[in-house]
Amino acid sequence: MELIPEENKSVDPNRLSLSKVPYKSVLLGLKELYPPQGLSERNAISRTDGYWSYIKKGEEVPQHLTYGEFDFLFFCELLDRAHHHYFNGEDRMKGWEGKIFVDVGSGTGRLVIGAAALHPGFSKCKGLEILNGIHEVALKALEKCNKNNKSFQAGDANENFEQNNTYVLCSPQNPDVDSPSMNGSVELPLAPIDFCCGSFEDPNNYIGDADIAFVTATCMSEEIMDSLSRAFGRQCKPGTIIITTDYQLPLEGYVDAVNSDQPSGQYKHELLEKIDGWCWITGGESTAYIHRVV
Repeated sequence: MELIPEENKSVDPNRLSLSKVPYKSVLLGLKELYPPQGLSERNAISRTDGYWSYIKKGEEVPQHLTYGEFDFLFFCELLDRAHHHYFNGEDRMKGWEGKIFVDVGSGTGRLVIGAAALHPGFSKCKGLEILNGIHEVALKALEKCNKNNKSFQAGDANENFEQNNTYVLCSPQNPDVDSPSMNGSVELPLAPIDFCCGSFEDPNNYIGDADIAFVTATCMSEEIMDSLSRAFGRQCKPGTIIITTDYQLPLEGYVDAVNSDQPSGQYKHELLEKIDGWCWITGGESTAYIHRVV
């Protein structure tokens, strides 16, 4: 059966992010990069890595290897709400300037690119994905955002630009957006983006520089959530905001020493808020949990 995402009608797409970028413009740009009618194909790509090794052994495929695409408009709201908690309700006009966003389990990179467009002031938007097939899709999507590919030839004297000047999300022309256009589209500047293929359980895949982390945890097991909590507890600095979907992180635990470069011992998170929103892939309703590393 073909997978076609349903539209979120509970959030006004004409709203602006805290960085003054219309949700709708980013949404339309992402639909250009990730056509809704191509979701089944993207889902099939994820199965080339995550499924067949289990199927060949006659084993049940772990649910956390199931690929899905979280509702973007609900994600927009969560980033803005997380900002309130990170800054304790202050500096609302500042946006996320100078901060780092990390999507753990970033899939094809859709939410990473979306975050970079919604808040171009992020100093970096990072995606960590364990499945190589959909990680490659993320790299190809980012390359499509490379303005140099569209405007310059190799060796052009102007080719060495700063990344956040040369990577843009092209959104179909929107009269509500005052921005230079290219080929009938508006260019939404992107914060610097970095995609990595690996597991959060590998201490070499560093997520500890995150100021805000997002995890689509809808299909994750209790064991994976425990491991995820420990990874954040070991690596992240106090004050880091962590958003998980449909499952709350365990709030405290203990991490053993791995090497001399990483801390060990007791850690603690606190649950700040639980937010219900609309998401087609969970049947119309999803619950997000916003935590802070203590």
